[in-house]
Amino acid sequence: EWEFLDAVPTSRIKYALYGPPEAGIVARFVEASTMPGILESPSPLVEAVIPLRIENSFKELVEVSRLVVPARLFNLYYTKDDRVYGSELVMSVLDHSRAYVAAGRDLSKMHGAVKAPVPGIFYRAISLEMLTGPRRFMMEWGV
Repeated sequence: EWEFLDAVPTSRIKYALYGPPEAGIVARFVEASTMPGILESPSPLVEAVIPLRIENSFKELVEVSRLVVPARLFNLYYTKDDRVYGSELVMSVLDHSRAYVAAGRDLSKMHGAVKAPVPGIFYRAISLEMLTGPRRFMMEWGV
């Protein structure tokens, strides 16, 4: 049985502004590398494997250099051997600067994982609209 105690960052937390100052959002900045075919968390309880499916409906090639992951679309799952997995995300590219990010398939059963409990402070820190709002996020200031 799992009991959530606390979340402790292992490195200095950085934030970035996504979008213009008057309309953008402040997001936690995490630099990550892509690892095609990697299905196992490299550092147990430190890093999570997050499957990302990119669908390009634009008629040209698009280089993706950033991804905004809204907390309301994302779940974490833990296995008995301390591996951490995130729920699949789907990025639907519309053009060179816009894309939708939405929740994908639930892959937790593939790894025999259980959903991590959400700390109560998370629910106090966000609005009801964020919990019940759209199930996708529009990235409109660059992909």
